[in-house]
Amino acid sequence: MREPAVRAGVSGDTLRPLREPSVRETRETARRGLFVTGTDTGVGKTVLAAAIAAALRARGERVAAAKPVLTGTDEPPDTWPHDDELLASATSQAPTEVAPVRFGPPVSPHLAAELAGTRLSVAELAARTLATGDGDATLVVEGIGGLLVPLGAGASVRDLARALGLGVVVAARTGLGTINHTLLTLEAARAGGLDVRAVVLGPWPRGPSALERSNAATIAELGRVAVATLGEVASPDPDALAAAARDLPLDDWLGAGRTAAPPLDHLVIAVSDWERSNAFYREVVGVEVRRAPGDPPRFRYRLAGVQLNVHGPGMDPQPVARIPAAPGMADLCFAWPGPIEGAAAHLRRHGVAVEEGPVPRYGARGPAQSVYFRDPDGSLLEFMSYAAGGEPAP
Repeated sequence: MREPAVRAGVSGDTLRPLREPSVRETRETARRGLFVTGTDTGVGKTVLAAAIAAALRARGERVAAAKPVLTGTDEPPDTWPHDDELLASATSQAPTEVAPVRFGPPVSPHLAAELAGTRLSVAELAARTLATGDGDATLVVEGIGGLLVPLGAGASVRDLARALGLGVVVAARTGLGTINHTLLTLEAARAGGLDVRAVVLGPWPRGPSALERSNAATIAELGRVAVATLGEVASPDPDALAAAARDLPLDDWLGAGRTAAPPLDHLVIAVSDWERSNAFYREVVGVEVRRAPGDPPRFRYRLAGVQLNVHGPGMDPQPVARIPAAPGMADLCFAWPGPIEGAAAHLRRHGVAVEEGPVPRYGARGPAQSVYFRDPDGSLLEFMSYAAGGEPAP
């Protein structure tokens, strides 16, 4: 019989073997609430999560806090309580209810689980988290480190956040380096299909410097995100936490009817010649060409977490669209990582004609510059670069 997916730091009464729920099930039962993540470890996400919970409770709402996995319980007490204790004090929960899955060593959760001889399951963690407290209570979940912290078996905290289906608030530092760290976190969140509600910079001083003011404005502009600030929290007392978060736009962040869209997994294209198309997409577009199992030979193209499922010679795929994919009918855009001139030079080096461009366009991340070219079957392809800024097309 399969062992329970999580078995560490809790009693058998607290952590019983469960039927493994699917990510679809956890998303369909998602509650009103927020998932608080951070750009790094130690950026204040516990304080932010506790402050949000305390502020909601101070205005009369029922609130439950959760930390799906807690590590570092072996560390001696500091001047402030441990994460679970701080969150519990803000909501009058027991620390073991806030964080039922806990490990002693102060290491990443995947390593903590490995050292304990167990493993973590995203679906089970999500189901337990969504069951925390009263089902009608607003749920405030503090993540574990940053979004890409591994949980094991190829899963990360980002996968857990997506399974929970809650709006995401990002805690970030105020000073030098925060722009890069925050924008990277926003990219990772959006690439994973998360709904980012805001970035919160803290602790925000009473008299912010020119650097800090510029950081806030730059993150808002380049990250296309609302930026709020959280001042210094005087003490771990719930009243002090609530006072610090009193002016945060919590109702906006908790807006009803907003759900995270699932990320795109794959698209379908068609080619007429495997060898020719595999070489083109590998060398020109930069995909990883993978042979699918079985016969006749068929291939898939992987890039940046998205897959192109390729229909080609010898295949009879079922089911298909009402108008099936055919060679030459695709229209795809790929994000070029540098200036658009580099994309054009890359195409020339491979003997590929630039059909149009560079020309201004508007992509998923805003104004950009694009060059257009075609694959061997005539499908229209585009390299788009945000590096040059560009002006949006009329």
